[in-house]
Amino acid sequence: MKPKNTRAFVKLIVGFVIVLMALPVCAGQNSVSEDEMGLRKHSLFDENNVQSIEDKTVKPPPGQSTRYDRSFENSPPLIPHNIEGLNVITTEQNLCMGCHMPENAKAVNATPLPKTHLLTSDSTKLDGNTYNCVQCHVPQSDAKPLIDNEFTRTFRNKKSRTSSNLSEIRKEGIN
Repeated sequence: MKPKNTRAFVKLIVGFVIVLMALPVCAGQNSVSEDEMGLRKHSLFDENNVQSIEDKTVKPPPGQSTRYDRSFENSPPLIPHNIEGLNVITTEQNLCMGCHMPENAKAVNATPLPKTHLLTSDSTKLDGNTYNCVQCHVPQSDAKPLIDNEFTRTFRNKKSRTSSNLSEIRKEGIN
């Protein structure tokens, strides 16, 4: 497949090579030691000083939870219920699908899987790349942030806080 704009592509590659060549020169300046890297402020190679974060995971059973807004537009929604006993997920076993397959979701008041997770838009089978739910979706938590955060959520419209339009816009800008 030949790029439509060869000159722009060459400029991009040349710029990338220049950045790669400059990395060794810049690496010595303002470097961060392994003790300063990460949030735990101890050597990444020393597991003796590791302290676990207090578990503040929201634990209501499925069907009895309050959903949090998404972290940002089209981000994977958080899991609003307890997942203990549900999180052994393989291609053959996935208890999430009992409630979240589109044909079951309405009856149990669950969020149905989006079309992007199915083999085809009219399928009742999971795409083989999306069977591991907890790869993208994590349980809701009331844990205190480990560092100050100035991130502000912005959404194009109110509906984006609780649902995704990714299946409609995922090819946006592609010719």
